[in-house]
Amino acid sequence: MNDLAFEHYQLIGFDTSEEELEYSDFYNYYTTDPDHLQVWIDSFGPDYNDPYSMLIMMYDPESYYNAGQIDNAEVVTLLEQALNEPDTEKRLEIYEYIQYILFEKEMVQAPLYSKLIQYVHAANIENFPYNKMARLYIWHSLRS
Repeated sequence: MNDLAFEHYQLIGFDTSEEELEYSDFYNYYTTDPDHLQVWIDSFGPDYNDPYSMLIMMYDPESYYNAGQIDNAEVVTLLEQALNEPDTEKRLEIYEYIQYILFEKEMVQAPLYSKLIQYVHAANIENFPYNKMARLYIWHSLRS
């Protein structure tokens, strides 16, 4: 994070600090003490042909990679159903329902990017104008 980002976060009420880590240290926190990192981003572009391979690692409570400590038996059961469902359309319906559970019902995950939602902000932030091109300019709220 750069100095300008720190200043902007301070202006809107976030107390921030930066902890730069070697990847091995980050991975250690990720796997053994995920609560140490309050907000963090790690990225991986899976090359699997079915979501099961990635999702079971992230959401099975017995998985080494379940850094979010998510323990939802319904999700695990649905993942197993999806794995064994030969009909592609039915399998996709199961995955859509899993997504609903994780992102809308339980809210255990928050997507950081969406092609459909471009701007999100708290309703109580004032002076947050949009221009005619639907562009959001944050500096107006930071200056007021």
